[in-house]
Amino acid sequence: MVNEQKDKIDLEFLESANSFFKNYAVEKKKILDLFTELANAFPIRDQVGRYIHSKGNKISQGYNLDGFPYQVLDIGRNFDIDHGFNIRILHWVGKGMFFFVYLGGEKVNKYLSGIKDSAVESYFYSLKKPFAYPEILVQSLPVKDVKPVDNPGNLMIVWEKIILEREFLKNFDMLLEKIGKAFDYTF
Repeated sequence: MVNEQKDKIDLEFLESANSFFKNYAVEKKKILDLFTELANAFPIRDQVGRYIHSKGNKISQGYNLDGFPYQVLDIGRNFDIDHGFNIRILHWVGKGMFFFVYLGGEKVNKYLSGIKDSAVESYFYSLKKPFAYPEILVQSLPVKDVKPVDNPGNLMIVWEKIILEREFLKNFDMLLEKIGKAFDYTF
């Protein structure tokens, strides 16, 4: 049997969606421009000087992360469970922007000791689903509560939520500093 309410098409939304999608396209481009500038600030030749296994940068986007579109900047791009290092900035439309650092087992304790005294509220995730973002956001522990990790056996993630500013340059400078610190804490 057909559900009358469920099957009704929202004609008002469909007819007014043009302005919504135009505005979204403009704002999405601003995030992609921010990611492009950040990627250009960390070229692979500079990364390899600190992390020989770096695979460079990648900007990607998609339309359905738990029902919402997203844009991603990856720097380092090595997800090896023992030696990996990746910085992932995820702009999840409607959810916010997040700064993730993926760390292979040998790097996690050095990074944790570097970030422990930071005033930034950071979280730690170590379960075997390193890309299950809805789960990561609710099942992580505050970094201040994490003890040194012995033989982790899977990729570790340290993350924080980013509070965006209206000004492009403020966001660029803030994220540039976070990326630099992620390299400093790890290498």
